[in-house]
Amino acid sequence: MSGARRAPDGLDDDIRDPLVKEDTRRVWVWAWLDEIVHDVRYALRTLRKSAGFTTVAVLTLALGIGANTAIFSVVNAVILQPLGYPEPAQLQFLTTRFGRGESGRSSVSPAEYWELTEINHSFSVVGAFVIGEVNLAARDRPRRVTQATVNAELLEALAVQPEHGRWFRREETRAGGPALVMLSYDLWQSGLGAREDMVGRTIEVDGAMREVIGIMPAGFDLMDRHVELWLPLQLAPAIRQYRASHFLSVLGRLKDHVTPVQAEAELASLVASWGERVGASAHVFTPGEHVMQMESLQDAIVGSARRVLWVLQAAVGLVLLIACANLANLLLARAGTRRRELAVRTALGASRGRLLRQFAMEGIVLSLLGAALGLGLAWAGVRTLTVAYPRGLPRVADVAVDPAVLGFAMLLSVLTGVAFGLVPLLQVSAAGFGRLLKDAGTRGATSARRVRGALVVGRLPGVARGGDRAHRGRRSRPGRAARGAHEATARRPSGAPPRRGSCEGAGRAFARAARGVDGGERRAP
Repeated sequence: MSGARRAPDGLDDDIRDPLVKEDTRRVWVWAWLDEIVHDVRYALRTLRKSAGFTTVAVLTLALGIGANTAIFSVVNAVILQPLGYPEPAQLQFLTTRFGRGESGRSSVSPAEYWELTEINHSFSVVGAFVIGEVNLAARDRPRRVTQATVNAELLEALAVQPEHGRWFRREETRAGGPALVMLSYDLWQSGLGAREDMVGRTIEVDGAMREVIGIMPAGFDLMDRHVELWLPLQLAPAIRQYRASHFLSVLGRLKDHVTPVQAEAELASLVASWGERVGASAHVFTPGEHVMQMESLQDAIVGSARRVLWVLQAAVGLVLLIACANLANLLLARAGTRRRELAVRTALGASRGRLLRQFAMEGIVLSLLGAALGLGLAWAGVRTLTVAYPRGLPRVADVAVDPAVLGFAMLLSVLTGVAFGLVPLLQVSAAGFGRLLKDAGTRGATSARRVRGALVVGRLPGVARGGDRAHRGRRSRPGRAARGAHEATARRPSGAPPRRGSCEGAGRAFARAARGVDGGERRAP
């Protein structure tokens, strides 16, 4: 221990100096970034040289990523994302059905609606509405707009506050109420000039003047019907006697601790004894003949499109898997043509870590190129769907390219590209590059040997001069790994004149010796 070297006085303190540590860290970071930039440039050059392979691989990835991102963006917006109301799971859409075994949905009569509000215990509030069209005298020209005639209870069930102004009050949605109107945000912006003083002004609706009392928030809608005007539902009490007059749509909000299953059970019991409960005998609910049914509001809006979208999503999911499989096949086929390149680079001293980084970077760059083109295809696909089916696709206003599924598709593609891009490295061993050189294929083998022999002969005149450099290089830690490399020196006997072909013969002998060493054979000098 006494012979151990000690650092000069103060050197340990300098090493522990935070500024020295920071400078050292900065040097390592810049070196790391420089290697990444070099690997990216090399990957781009390699892919550019194989233009056909790169084009097919990028288009394959773009198709899989673009189709999946576009379709899953629709599935996510239409099916998976909840509706834009507070506690949307509590909203239930109530309809009637006629005939035993019949399917479908029919409207509710005013008498049935009022009776339901009086005898049920599952809903905190039940509202009614009617959707139609009216004429609006807009600022520039008359317009035909979609309107929803609603009562105050419906707005209470939806529980969404207006952007400006207020809701209808309950007394305003009764017979003889005032002539009021509420505007959608889009209509206020596009048709009425987005006037800040719009609340309190009057507009002409179907030839009658109505006072604007509120403007609903952006994106607010009812049953995905693109409602632009909201009018008060003012039913006369006398209409209650017309029990067979079905024209109301009914929506209720469950109480906080009531589940849909419990509400359905109560509704079934009410239907079984409806006539006795309400004191009516004509046109009352009867099990199996005329019943009231309920379903979640989201199911009522999506309808049969749910199954179609899931089938379409499964199809494009298979497209992504096929794209990844095709990419893997392309990379495996390309790996067979790169064995020779890897053997040469390994023989020249390239480390396995260096090759690993470069081949991984090639897979990443290839996947990112496919993802970039796939993002463009996804945006175009979503745009095409929303423009082509503005009314046929449920919740079309909520459809947009989903970043989560785009990231998943990109991750899957990158993993595929990196995993199968590293296959060539598995075919190269530290001591077997000579065998790979010999087994590179029969086609072009003769010319390959001539090129290799010419390269060796070309290197022979510099062997003597390079001997001392190689010796100094081993002492100074060369930039490339020296493990597995071999050194040879050729000398001519003193005073012997040079003979034609001697250089070429020495080159061939050197090549044979090198192949013997690489193959694990030892030959006598």
